[in-house]
Amino acid sequence: DHVAVGLAKRHSFDGFLNTPAIAQSIQMNDAKSYVSLPKVNVSPCFIRLEHFKADVSPLEAHLGFSLELPHENQSKSVANYCDFYNPQTESLVSEIAASDIAEFGYSF
Repeated sequence: DHVAVGLAKRHSFDGFLNTPAIAQSIQMNDAKSYVSLPKVNVSPCFIRLEHFKADVSPLEAHLGFSLELPHENQSKSVANYCDFYNPQTESLVSEIAASDIAEFGYSF
């Protein structure tokens, strides 16, 4: 029932990103803000799903065993995520998600 979910269902990717409330929300609520305390650097603790094998290694070493997770909620889309971007959306995402891009080393 979240407003963003409704917007995502009614708009294209480009249209969704260009909704002022969505752009502002992404910019004001970076990923790190959901899981960290002020002035605490938590980056080394993140396990990114797109880099699961590499990012989970320190945790597995600490635990002393390997984690095997099933692939749930797999997209039926065969498109590469890059196919959803055009120069304008790439620029917009670069601007509104700058802190996440810098924090996690993302690039297009």
